[in-house]
Formats: sequence, structure tokens, C-alpha cells
Amino acid sequence: MNKNNIVILILIGLVVAGVLLLSYVLYTWNRTNTGGSGGQVQEQFTVAETAKLSDLLTTFVSLYNTYTTGDASNVRALGDYATVSFQNIMADRADQLEDTLPQGYSLITKAVPETFQAIRVSDLKATAEISATQEEIAPDKATSLRQVKYKIFLFFTEESWKVDGIEEIQ
Repeated sequence: MNKNNIVILILIGLVVAGVLLLSYVLYTWNRTNTGGSGGQVQEQFTVAETAKLSDLLTTFVSLYNTYTTGDASNVRALGDYATVSFQNIMADRADQLEDTLPQGYSLITKAVPETFQAIRVSDLKATAEISATQEEIAPDKATSLRQVKYKIFLFFTEESWKVDGIEEIQ
């Protein structure tokens, strides 16, 4: 090998090292500026998407948590707005409610649309939160009102967002 070949190899090595260093710096910068999500940028929905999701989830939360003795049909009626896996969970929940609620029991939930917030976690996943007022009517107890907050997990299927889970949070 002559001197020119050695210089060329050293220059190629420096270029490769520079490209690798630049890639690492850009990767680190991306993770830092996306909250460590590794490219899953948390972003806001558009105004139109937010309005549509707010309407959907206000209705969903209200119906999912409104039932009475022997009638959990609201829970069953929401299947079109849920993923297949969550539809199965909802069916089991409806069966359990219909089998276990005491005579004369009712729970009426009204979601408050003004409290709705949603964040897109990735192209296929999002989370939302919404508050609601619940009125509980139980035999031999005074009617009670309480404020609750729900976290809803969403998954994008085909052309729309579907509910993939819901939990009460404090």
C-alpha cells in the first residue's frame, strides 16, 4: 500500500466516524425533544378531531357508566365504538352488572364535555381524560352525587378511533 491509499482509507474512516457521530447526536436530540418516546411524538389533535373525539367520548363515558338493576344494555350498545378486545370486556361487564346489581339500584353518569382532553401518543394510540358527575341510587341509602374522572385509551382502526380501555382515576 502506498501513502495515497493510506490517506484515502483514513479519510474514509473519518467520514464514517463523522456520519455515525452525527446519527447518534440526532437520535439523542430526537429522544430528548419527544419526551424520550423514541419517535412517538405526543401531539395535540386538530380542532376538528378534538371536537369529534369529545362528542364520541362524552357519550361513551356517559353510557358505559349508566345502568340499572337487570339492564346494562347501554354498555352492550357501545360495541361499534370499541376495539374487538374491549368489546369482549364490555360484554363480560354487562353480564356481571345484570347478574349482581341489587334490586332498585341505578347509576346515572353524565360526562362533562368541557373537561375533555386528548393527546395522540402515536399514529395508532391516544389517551383522553374526561370528568363526569355520577348519581347513585341504591335501596336503603340516600341518593349520592360524586365527581369522577376517567382515562380512556384509544386505538386507531381503519378510519376511526376506537375505545380500547377505560379506567377511573383520581
